[in-house]
Amino acid sequence: MDDCPENLSDCPFIIETRVSGFAPDPVAALEHSLEFTFVEGRETRFPFPHTTGWRTLPFSVFSCPLDHAGAVQVGEQPLTVVRPGEGFLLPTGVRHKCDSPEAGGMHALWMHFTFRLFGGLDLFTFMEPPGVIPTKKLARGRKALQEVIDAYTTPHANPLRLMARRRLAVGRFLAFLTGVCTVRENVAEMIAASQRLQPVLAHIHEHYAEPLTRDDLAKRSGLSRTRFHDLIRRITGMGAMDYVKHCRLRAAQTLLLTSDLPVGTVADAVGFGDPFHFTRQFTATVGCSPRDFRKWRRPASE
Repeated sequence: MDDCPENLSDCPFIIETRVSGFAPDPVAALEHSLEFTFVEGRETRFPFPHTTGWRTLPFSVFSCPLDHAGAVQVGEQPLTVVRPGEGFLLPTGVRHKCDSPEAGGMHALWMHFTFRLFGGLDLFTFMEPPGVIPTKKLARGRKALQEVIDAYTTPHANPLRLMARRRLAVGRFLAFLTGVCTVRENVAEMIAASQRLQPVLAHIHEHYAEPLTRDDLAKRSGLSRTRFHDLIRRITGMGAMDYVKHCRLRAAQTLLLTSDLPVGTVADAVGFGDPFHFTRQFTATVGCSPRDFRKWRRPASE
């Protein structure tokens, strides 16, 4: 079995909480909007030599080598060696490749996942991952990682018990992530802006395959066009229609990895009417064609 998803399992795992009084509570807003998706995870023994090749994924990656070192390269940065007892964390959309550079291969515990807030914003919009996680910080994270994998891959006769087990495991994993990542300097401002735009962000993520325009999204926000464009750029780092395209391409990546739909059907399903335009946009953003990207999901050695 390869290390790519066959099915996605969504878990909006936080129970809604309420705070008395009239002042808006940003923590309650975060709790209410948070969604977790378990894509896939397990232990895998990678042969030597082994490489994933360059890839840009629609989910985050957390991996812990159990024996022998692994190597990770992110974009144009130098190759980083990750030794047993260490781990590495890569957010959604980062171009990278992973190698097994030592004779004997590498045994690793890994998971692909997403945390999203306010209708679709990635958790790492609000905090900066450390890359390599040192041994002294990893013990709790490795245990939490194993608990999440077990909770999502081990059947249980009692569905209520399984739900509780998943929520507890995901909560511990989230606590670990927020402990090792660096919160962005302007996070309070970003959260306030995200709360203000949550109806628009949710609409984009629910209707990205439909025709959307900049002016329609601004009207839906209840803000002036100038204020809307300023806020969405501040949160996402891109304009409104570039963000719509980003959501469409991320959805296309997921479909390419989890289905056998023809590329033209995938293009239409995510809102690109012209498959040739879709292929050009996908290649420019992801770094390879949709067909080449799909090849990654079933490496022959895994």
